[in-house]
Amino acid sequence: MKNIDKQESQQLINIIKTMIEATEHFQKLIREKQLDHAVNMFTSIVEGLTKLDPVFKQLNDQQLTNEKRKLDNAVLLIAKELEQEKDLKVLEITQFNLLPNLNRVITIIKKEN
Repeated sequence: MKNIDKQESQQLINIIKTMIEATEHFQKLIREKQLDHAVNMFTSIVEGLTKLDPVFKQLNDQQLTNEKRKLDNAVLLIAKELEQEKDLKVLEITQFNLLPNLNRVITIIKKEN
């Protein structure tokens, strides 16, 4: 991974933690059947992940690239299931795929710095 200083590393971790919080709120909205709000929250999550693309490319780390690919795949799966209003499947993908991968990104960044 390209070296980044502690402050940059912490900022990146804080952004990802915010995305984790947004994802947890998204889960809550899905459980409460507030689909309109859930879709808006999901859109914010997707936008956040998209904004991380240039940062991950700059860091040039294979582990992060792999995790980003997994995150992108999870988001695509969630979008497909949201379209079909399969709430349980959305929750399953979020809990067992999206959130663990976001947490792994934090672990990788902490390990590298």
